[in-house]
Amino acid sequence: MSIIHKIKTSIGIIRLFKNWPTFFLHYFNLKRNKEIVFRFRNGLKWHVDTTKRGFAVISDVWIQKPYKLLFEVNNPKIILDFGAHIGSFSIMAAKKYPNSKIYAFEASNENFLNLQKNIKINNIKNIRTFNIGISDKNAILRFFINEKNTILNTFINTAQFNNSKNYKVRCKKLSTLFNELKIKHCDFLKLDVEGFEYRILKSSEKNGVLKNIGALTAEIDVTSSNFKKTTALLNRNGFATSINGDIINAKNERRIKP
Repeated sequence: MSIIHKIKTSIGIIRLFKNWPTFFLHYFNLKRNKEIVFRFRNGLKWHVDTTKRGFAVISDVWIQKPYKLLFEVNNPKIILDFGAHIGSFSIMAAKKYPNSKIYAFEASNENFLNLQKNIKINNIKNIRTFNIGISDKNAILRFFINEKNTILNTFINTAQFNNSKNYKVRCKKLSTLFNELKIKHCDFLKLDVEGFEYRILKSSEKNGVLKNIGALTAEIDVTSSNFKKTTALLNRNGFATSINGDIINAKNERRIKP
């Protein structure tokens, strides 16, 4: 991260957070309250487990604005958030589009509790939450927990997760969720599921659900082979894609809105 980027981010944090000194104390590990409520100047509040570095996600979503594509969607009715974490994106979407229906999915039990707290403390009514995972199959999968940074929790077992905390999580395919929730068209889909993005979209292509998504943003490690494969998959299905770091933005140019 460049010095200029750090300065811009710091200024953004001061402008965004009402209790910004507390944010910096925890960010630099100078203070260690396990749970704290961060407050935005616009009135939003956030329950955060600071031992898991979850507060950094809030600043990333609201300051770096990786999901700008959401604001280009005209009057979205259905928004899906996979990898909802503690609600940074879902709550942003709910505030921007109060008449939309937002479905937030989070596999982590710990993050899910704070997701629910943040929706309640901000009195948001148009978000439904689900403590399940998204996959390319309906199955019970083992979920591996990163004890230092919960945004890195994953269903993919690697050497770093040897002897780490893990538990079983119920997962569903996107097509199954569309059927169960009676979703015919999704206006915007956010996908950040630590390595499962390509297989989820590949499954959605196969069963015909992908064509019913108007726009999406997928966050994938840019050095991964799945990054190029995901971009190619979206392009061949009629999506116009643009890249911003490890973010793939995609607009479905074939979809006709009902």
